Amino acid sequence: ARLCTINEIENDEAKGTGCGTNSARVWTSTPCDSGSGYFTQFGSTNVDPPERQCISASGIENVDVTVQCCADEINDPCIPAPSPVPTSSPTFEPTLATAPTPIPIVQPTSVPTLAPTFDPSPVPTVQPTPLPTQVPTIDTIATCSKLTCTQLGWTAKMTRFGDANTCGESSVVSGGCLEAGVAWNDGRRMCEALGARLCTINEIENDEAKGTGCATNTARVWTSTPCDSGPGYKTQFGSTNVSPPDMQCTQEDDGVSSDIRVQCCADEQNDPCVSSRRYYLRNRF
Repeated sequence: ARLCTINEIENDEAKGTGCGTNSARVWTSTPCDSGSGYFTQFGSTNVDPPERQCISASGIENVDVTVQCCADEINDPCIPAPSPVPTSSPTFEPTLATAPTPIPIVQPTSVPTLAPTFDPSPVPTVQPTPLPTQVPTIDTIATCSKLTCTQLGWTAKMTRFGDANTCGESSVVSGGCLEAGVAWNDGRRMCEALGARLCTINEIENDEAKGTGCATNTARVWTSTPCDSGPGYKTQFGSTNVSPPDMQCTQEDDGVSSDIRVQCCADEQNDPCVSSRRYYLRNRF
C-alpha cells in the first residue's frame, strides 16, 4: 500500500476503518505548500471543522499523529516496466593464417581550383514571425461539476432561480454549513470535494444558490471568476435581494479577515465532464 494523499483523506477514503483514526490526526504523502513537512488531517470529515495542518517529518515526537494507508485497484502507471534483458555481444578473436598484405598508399591527385562563373544572388533573410503571447489558463478551477445535481440530491434547487440546468447549495456538510471566513483555494476545495464546484459570478448574480441557508444571502461569497485585472477573484453577495449588489475583486487570502463564505454550484447537463464524473464516482464510492 502507500500513504494516502491529502485529497484522499479529505474524500474519506479510509474513514470508518477502525483504530480510532476517524477523530485522530493522520499523516499524508502530500508535501506542505511551504516545502517543509507534510500535511496532516483528521481521518474523517465528520470532525467539524476539518483542519489541515503542516507538520515536519520529525513532528511525531511532539504531536500524536497516526496512519491510514491507501491502495489502488487500477494502477497501470504504478506497474514498473520490466527490466531489459541484457544481450551480450559475441566476441570474435580473428585468427590469421598468414600475415595480412599491406594496403598500398595512394597519393591523391590535386583538384584544380575553378573560379566561379556567376555571382550568386544573396539569400534573403527571413525574420521569424513571433508567436502570440499565450494567456495562462486556470486549470485548477473546475468549469463543470464532477457530479450532477441529481447525484448530489440538489434537484429541488434547479428550478427555483437562474438556469434550470444549474443548482446551488450552502448547507452541504452533514446537514451543516460550509466553513465561513475561508481563503479562495479552501472554498474551491470544499466544493470540489463534494463533487460540485465554485459558482461563477454570473451564477451568483442569477441567484443560483439564493435561499440555501447558512446566512449566505447577506454575506459576501467567493466565485470562480478571476478579476478583470490583477490577481484575485470576484466576490458578491449570495442574493440579489441585497441592494445594491456590490461585486468586488478580492485577493485569494483575504477571505479569512473579510469573513467571505462559500456557495457551491453543480450542473445537471455537462457532457464535457461525463468522463471525469465516471472516474470520480469509481474512485470515491
